[in-house]
Amino acid sequence: MAKSNVIFTLVSRRSRLDAQLTALQSKANQTSLDIAAIDRAILVFDPDYKLSTIKPRKTYVANTYFARCELDRLIKEVLREHSPLTVVEIVGHLMTIKKLSLEGKDLAKVKGMVATVLTRQHKKGVIKQVDSVGLAKVWEVA
Repeated sequence: MAKSNVIFTLVSRRSRLDAQLTALQSKANQTSLDIAAIDRAILVFDPDYKLSTIKPRKTYVANTYFARCELDRLIKEVLREHSPLTVVEIVGHLMTIKKLSLEGKDLAKVKGMVATVLTRQHKKGVIKQVDSVGLAKVWEVA
């Protein structure tokens, strides 16, 4: 009996994934046709245009936890008030400020975002690394 439930669940899941894949392939095919039409239009206006020089533009993916540029601002505020801090400590303060309750992958995602912002701000000279605790870097406002 348990074996048939497992099989039913797996078949059901496979069926849903197959439907998603078919929809994505259809969208990819339509996008390729759209790009080809735009390429032809470009060549109508400039037959010598090198289409290979057109690079894909990176699109901004909205963050579900922080508004655009909010994370940078909040990290600087936290470091001004509680400096020096590690990434984990900064994330803890951010979760308190934003009233977030994160676990697992979501928590790891936010830690990664904080580490990225810290690295970028460090390169700009906005913050500095003052120490290391094991593998963890300790940060403060420059």
